Amino acid sequence: MNWRDPLEQVPSGSDSGALLRIERLDPVPAPLAAQTALAVPDALRDVLFEDQTRRPSEGPPDDEGGGTGPLHTYAVIDGVRVPNLAEILPVCGLEARCLFLDGEGEDLVALAPWLVRLEDGHRITRALFTDVPGRDVPWELWRHAPALYLRSRLGIDRLRSHLRRFVRVGTDDGRLMFFRFWDSRTFEDFLVSHADDGALSLFRGIHSFVVYHRLSAARILLDGPVPEGRLRLSAQARQHYASLRTTRQIEAIAAHIGTLAEFRSVDPVDLLGKVRRFRSKAVHLGLADAREIFTFVLGLCLSENEPQTVARINACYGDTGAMEDDRRRRVMAVVEERIGHAKAEADRAAGFPTEEA
Repeated sequence: MNWRDPLEQVPSGSDSGALLRIERLDPVPAPLAAQTALAVPDALRDVLFEDQTRRPSEGPPDDEGGGTGPLHTYAVIDGVRVPNLAEILPVCGLEARCLFLDGEGEDLVALAPWLVRLEDGHRITRALFTDVPGRDVPWELWRHAPALYLRSRLGIDRLRSHLRRFVRVGTDDGRLMFFRFWDSRTFEDFLVSHADDGALSLFRGIHSFVVYHRLSAARILLDGPVPEGRLRLSAQARQHYASLRTTRQIEAIAAHIGTLAEFRSVDPVDLLGKVRRFRSKAVHLGLADAREIFTFVLGLCLSENEPQTVARINACYGDTGAMEDDRRRRVMAVVEERIGHAKAEADRAAGFPTEEA
């Protein structure tokens, strides 16, 4: 059995059966989606909706309860990224099942993941792959990376039973924990980190997974038989997974900041170092939300050569006599003020009216 490194490049159309990576992927523009039946990007149409004849290397054998019927297309949609998911899916006309049991994680029910059997052309399918830059509306979800996609011959109830084994998993020290395997942005890191812990048993009954982040996507198939056993998270693998997720976050923040006019001339390696250093300060301050971390890092990058602003931030950051929440609030107020000035300066440069004008 071998699951290949997700960073390995496999040419499109390869018969290796392990990985098909699509390096350039654009969402469906909302105006085009409204005018046509187009629901998914052309580059993903065959990957998601073509019913292929199974080859020996393509996924698990058909003795997993899926028979020889058609390959269904499913999405595990993240309730954290799609508001009101629990109200929308039961009345949308698609087969859908919540991956939490009744009474399980009651405080988190609004954030629960849902397994949905997608249909090409359906409005839910279209919403998952639609986006317009600069516009944030609830029916254009692409930018939020809201789902993990998979193909399987299993019916939805049998597939739900299988996937539920991975919602709460054990650790090597005897604890049970919720595990967000459906996070498309870190799924490949999850497989790499926990392959020896039983993560590849997730492929049982599943032909392939499709993940995407930013402007690239990958179809992942297991190259060989599915291993037996259950996923049990080892401390070493959890540490490796956390490290990979931190690296991805740092790279994503640096990539976004690098597109801003103030930083286009900055060496990418230098910018990456700054982001890593400022993110460490954000964590030390107690920030955990990804948006707050990004705001903090951006504010420090903008303020780096401004002694007065840096002094204000350091005064708030270093005030050990203040309550933690108060320190965070004061620091974020300073960095948000600096970001606001930068936006106003950019608007003036572009000739847009500002509040000061």
